[in-house]
Amino acid sequence: MKTKIYSLLLLLLGLLPGSLFAAQTRYHYTDSEGTIWTYQLNTAGDAAILIKDPITNGPTGPMWVDRAAVNSFGVTQNYRKYTGDILHLPSTVSNGTNVYPVKSVSGLFMNGTYFEIEKLVLPASLEGSQLILFHSCIRRIVAEPGNHISEFGQFGLAGWPPADFAKDETAIGNVLYYDFSECPLDNITGDPGQYLAFFVTHDNALLFTKATTNFQFNNRRMKSNFTGSDNVVRDGVCASLHIDDEEDFESPCTFTATQAKYERVFSNVVGKAVSTLYLPYPTDLPNGMRAYTLIRKGFDENGDKAFCFAPVPAGTRLEAYKPYLVQITDGASHTLPTMHNVTVPATPNIETSAIQASDDSDWKFYGTTLRIKNDKAYAKKAYYLNGNKWWAVQNGVTNDYIAPFRCFISSPTGAVPAKSFLMVLDEEDNNTTGIKSLENKTNEDIKSGKYPFYSVDGKLIGNDYNALESGQIYIVNGKKFYKI
Repeated sequence: MKTKIYSLLLLLLGLLPGSLFAAQTRYHYTDSEGTIWTYQLNTAGDAAILIKDPITNGPTGPMWVDRAAVNSFGVTQNYRKYTGDILHLPSTVSNGTNVYPVKSVSGLFMNGTYFEIEKLVLPASLEGSQLILFHSCIRRIVAEPGNHISEFGQFGLAGWPPADFAKDETAIGNVLYYDFSECPLDNITGDPGQYLAFFVTHDNALLFTKATTNFQFNNRRMKSNFTGSDNVVRDGVCASLHIDDEEDFESPCTFTATQAKYERVFSNVVGKAVSTLYLPYPTDLPNGMRAYTLIRKGFDENGDKAFCFAPVPAGTRLEAYKPYLVQITDGASHTLPTMHNVTVPATPNIETSAIQASDDSDWKFYGTTLRIKNDKAYAKKAYYLNGNKWWAVQNGVTNDYIAPFRCFISSPTGAVPAKSFLMVLDEEDNNTTGIKSLENKTNEDIKSGKYPFYSVDGKLIGNDYNALESGQIYIVNGKKFYKI
């Protein structure tokens, strides 16, 4: 792996025009937020080239902090984090006397220093032959309308695999999308692989271009069966949207997917017959699966309240960016069908897409397409589903997080949480009377032996609660419950 990376670096260096490495006067420019940029003038002396200062190793200023993390090779890697939301490359710079347009970038985010940036905006003034973002974790990349960054065909965007910063919970990871939808990108001629376009881009990344371009993803990590044309949106249409489970996803705008596929197996093994689902496009459920939505709390086996769900009418198409509980009803494993000609809305804030429990103002059902790391999930007092039980996120536990395309429950009013929750699945569509009836029966009442237990396929199990196998769904008094 090291050899491949070092070879790539040498090749990237070889792409850069030799004239840019010639001894030239370096200038410094401080933008409105205090970021200090280093630049040189082009041969004609009428335009600026942003470069990496060999002393400061890149941009500095009050919005930048130096950090360190252990990478996948076990080596401590230093990197520089931009703490603002959006970093704008300057369109002009000044030496105090003259103002110069920024037309090129040379080695700014590569060689020796790693960078972490939430969103990078490339100015319309850029018209240099190449932009190389090597060994940088830049979350979103947007080019302003008219940008000519790839005018001469050599175009390299390289993200560092997120695994290298995996042990640092605050590090970001890889690019979510590249938005060049308003740029007159010239088509690449010859073998696109020569240009190292989008090297090690993660599978769910989106590329927005004009319809007339032939840009596609090359050297994608390809965790699943992805192609270079997957997730390329041309003038608002994506011929093939391909989503890998548990990898981050975000779209800045609405587009149409001619076909959309989500790579995930819903398993019927013990403890996993019920799961959560939150997709960026509408989907049907296969026969043998059913969806539910949160309505209120009931009781858990300690007498605390449990989360109660009502079924979505069978055959209902699930909505984009809406949280659901989904259950396997036929005992088989399932995948979701490939959808055709569906609208993929711009990714909303999770607060705006959350569903308040229909009969309980204290609780909301949330979904996310981005991993919510432990500190943020804990701060939100989130409950996540694992093993047919809702667990409270524990502070400082790295593995306590909310994965992409999953849902969680939290209280917007700050309701006092319980230690644990079981689930109640109402069988009659939105029959809240039935839910209330169950709520009025405590678990001690259920355990008393008054009521016979049935399996989900209708077999009589008996009246002994203690004889029931844990992690399974049973029916008592006409309602489903989980034995935890």
